[in-house]
Amino acid sequence: MKAYTGKNGPRKPSPAEARRTLHGRVKQSSRMSDRDAVAWLLENEWIKKPKTCPECGAKHLSDLVWPADRTCHWRCCSCENRCLLFGNSIFNGLRCGPAGLVDLLNSYCSLDANRCP
Repeated sequence: MKAYTGKNGPRKPSPAEARRTLHGRVKQSSRMSDRDAVAWLLENEWIKKPKTCPECGAKHLSDLVWPADRTCHWRCCSCENRCLLFGNSIFNGLRCGPAGLVDLLNSYCSLDANRCP
């Protein structure tokens, strides 16, 4: 009989460890500007830049445009269509800014899952 030598490779975190890690990452990101919140959401892959324009299918989109009177968006270089920030994510249709979304994520992750609401 062979002796147990353990598993090869890095250990996968338990669900509880993953929740604590996510909570720590979200907690450090709260109370930030919209630009910092967008950078954080893109870095942690909560939102992604579209690969193609939904209207014409062109692959070249501009960097984020930050107009004063509208929400930030990407603009197609071919047809000038606006691709909204949350349009390519699970937050499509959300009516709050990026900093508000980070605050919502922070409050959700800080809830105690062992207690009933």
